[in-house]
Parts: sequence; structure tokens; C-alpha cells
Amino acid sequence: MKFNEFKDQVEFFNQESSGPEAFDLGESSFYKARCLVYAPTEKDYRLGNLDLSNKVVTIILRQPPKVLNIQTADFLELRTGIYKGERFNIKHVSMTSDNYLKIVGEVEWHQE
Repeated sequence: MKFNEFKDQVEFFNQESSGPEAFDLGESSFYKARCLVYAPTEKDYRLGNLDLSNKVVTIILRQPPKVLNIQTADFLELRTGIYKGERFNIKHVSMTSDNYLKIVGEVEWHQE
């Protein structure tokens, strides 16, 4: 992958308790970065056990910080590109051998 391929922007969020009740949840941003966005492969669908009827995206982060802990309980929002403003639930996270982080996200199609 070339460095100049990382043109899109992504922001990661997690949910945290903001009150004494179980439903009092807030969200907080914990990481922003540039990324490469592409349509998922068949392997991505298998890794995340994804539904073919949902909107799915795969993103690649280049050399993420070692302390970054992205989990499947978190979600991401793409800030640029064709998925601008879309929020995806994280379904799969894996580190590749050449220091790239691959993340597969899924969201249900909205009926309008």
C-alpha cells in the first residue's frame, strides 16, 4: 500500500456510562486518523460473520499507536468519502504483519 492512498478520515467512539441507570449511556471519541476505505472481500464477510443484507466497509489504518485498543464493542464514523457521516459497528479487528490495522464495520441499511 502506498502512503498517499490513506485519504479518508475516521473517528472511533466507545460508549460509557453517563449516569446511574443502565440506559444512561454516552459516547466519547478516543481516536482519529486517516485511513484507506474499500469494499469488503469475501474473507472479510467470513471473519466478521457479517450479513449480506447490511452495509459493510473495511478500513485500513497505517501504523496505529501501540496503546490503541479498538474492540468490537466500539464503533467508527467515517468523516470523508462516500460513507461520510455513516456510523459502523466494529465487527472484526486484526493487525497485519506489515504493521497495518484492518477493521471491518457493519451497519444496517436505512429505509427512507
